[in-house]
Amino acid sequence: MARELTYETAFPGRFIAAGHFDGKKLALTIERVFQEGLDDDKNKPDKVVISFVGIKLQLVLNKTNAFCLKEMFGHKCAEWEGKRVVWFPTKTMFGGKSVDCIRVYGSLDIPEDMPLSVPQGRKRPWETVLHAIKPGVRTAAATTEELVQRAG
Repeated sequence: MARELTYETAFPGRFIAAGHFDGKKLALTIERVFQEGLDDDKNKPDKVVISFVGIKLQLVLNKTNAFCLKEMFGHKCAEWEGKRVVWFPTKTMFGGKSVDCIRVYGSLDIPEDMPLSVPQGRKRPWETVLHAIKPGVRTAAATTEELVQRAG
């Protein structure tokens, strides 16, 4: 069966994009958290990157998602490794435009839902709930295998 052509399959890259999720939530296990210089400008700080168990795609972590992970698992990034996180695609405002993004939905590794107020600089905080996912409950319609297929 031929794979559907999407922007993400036409231009594969190293990082997960919201388009890979096909509008579905996806549970991924964090394998490693590390810093890497991704910009040619040596004056720019290194980015935090997450790799996941079972897929080659990685995620460049933004402050909003990092704050969510910190609240769920602690401030030491090494403690996030091995944790199962459910991600979802959505939209956010960036540079005055609505753009695709990936956000944390919750985790199978937290005991209960966590209402959270995420700081957004000078803008008002983003109010959300990090959901405690119960074992055996299928929350992600997309599977890791589907993500790998869509990513090429």
